[in-house]
Amino acid sequence: FAQKIRSFFYICTLAFPVPGCYNGNGKDVPAAGAFGLLFRGRMKAMKKFQVALQLYSIRDEMEKDMEGTLREVKAMGYDFVEFAGYFGRSAEEVRAMLDAAGLACVSVHQSYDVFLTNGEYEVDFLKTIGAKYCAVPWMKDGHKGSESFDKTLADYTKISGMLKKAGIQFLYHNHDFEFETVDGKYKLD
Repeated sequence: FAQKIRSFFYICTLAFPVPGCYNGNGKDVPAAGAFGLLFRGRMKAMKKFQVALQLYSIRDEMEKDMEGTLREVKAMGYDFVEFAGYFGRSAEEVRAMLDAAGLACVSVHQSYDVFLTNGEYEVDFLKTIGAKYCAVPWMKDGHKGSESFDKTLADYTKISGMLKKAGIQFLYHNHDFEFETVDGKYKLD
């Protein structure tokens, strides 16, 4: 997986030189190679800025081979990840895979309803894997202006309290429809 990406950038460096793309020594470099150099610079910057990979973007690979995929993520230069599913693994198994790969979990995308039915277990799971943030990725109903808004607000207040006690910040991943208006205000407000 990571080798495919590295190979892509190697191939990019074989592109034709384009005037105006310089390597710092006043010589033209391949345009795609300039992109490759930029990418390598970004990978170095990740160390400084501690960028995490959202594992949802590689969920198919995670489901097939979580341990191998986490090793490949580390090989690509990442030190941090955000989970979006555990594929039947226990918190201890996930933590062991993270430790073996040399990765840390900074965040998760987690449906909020699991905290209403199994709150303590779910909070302990997040603590075990080391999550500092828990983002609700989607809310089907319960937006401002809906009949279930007050219940959603109460649920979110309860869940955020549980997570806060564990040192985990509760977040919401917004989408375009939260910027629709109700009574002259955005749903997100």
